[in-house]
Amino acid sequence: MNVQEQKDIGKELLDKLFILCPSVVIAGGAARDWYLGKEARDLDIYLSYRPNQPIHNNGNIIADWLGLDQSDFKVLGVQFDENTDQSENYAINPNVRCVYEFEYKGMTAQIINMHTEYVDVNDFCLSICQAWTTDWDTINTTKDFEYSVK
Repeated sequence: MNVQEQKDIGKELLDKLFILCPSVVIAGGAARDWYLGKEARDLDIYLSYRPNQPIHNNGNIIADWLGLDQSDFKVLGVQFDENTDQSENYAINPNVRCVYEFEYKGMTAQIINMHTEYVDVNDFCLSICQAWTTDWDTINTTKDFEYSVK
């Protein structure tokens, strides 16, 4: 799969998920790799928290919305939340609420539901991953990212 095909898949996923979460972005490795003209290994799609958002902790809604079989929509991890029956610990990043993984048109993707109202790539611990996109006209980057690339 080439970069343009990956971008087309990413755009399709963003367009579908935008209806559920208008602040959806692809950030990290895929945006970085595309910025550098390389194929990405997978897509990291970030959904931000909004109060009373039904999709925030419900992968079934997201899987259905994307037209995926729920058995193909895997939970990689969740933060412990005493208000849910999920007890699996996902403590790598305290801003991450839950992570789902799935295949879409031959591309592996993860949906990362955040505790925060928006994704701030400045908080990403590796500056070389501080890149994001909401469309394919622009790959946004931080100054630290630009410095790392140089």
